[in-house]
Amino acid sequence: MAASDESSGANHRSKFLYCGFLAPIDEWTQFTEEWDKRVLSGPPRIPYLHMTEIRSRKWRELRGLSESEAERRVDEATALISATTSLIPVGSTLKSGHLRDIFTQKIVVESRAPKAFASDYLAFVTYVFSVLKQQIFSAGIRRDMPKEH
Repeated sequence: MAASDESSGANHRSKFLYCGFLAPIDEWTQFTEEWDKRVLSGPPRIPYLHMTEIRSRKWRELRGLSESEAERRVDEATALISATTSLIPVGSTLKSGHLRDIFTQKIVVESRAPKAFASDYLAFVTYVFSVLKQQIFSAGIRRDMPKEH
């Protein structure tokens, strides 16, 4: 099983990252129980940990979370991820500005509206490919496929 999220810089030309972790499902069950206990439970309980929100004073105030308690949650999350050795990091990085320079033509999507190229879909597809490749290696199906691309 894999869990992931994306991140980008301040503008549409910044680096775009799509990263996450891969682990056997039974490991995820144990990890999510620990995550709930150490990161989300509190007090006060928070519904999720996302860096954009936890850094937002407004979001913290809405949930009754002090800045020091928010930092403690981030520290706990980092410690738990570091301690869970079964997590395999997987990710992709794209130079959004470079891709926008190449893909200058707008495309028509299902809504029939022309859209500019966005890095998120390509980064996600690359991430999925990386997860599948890791699964192939861990299952011992293909040993001749290069690990790095």
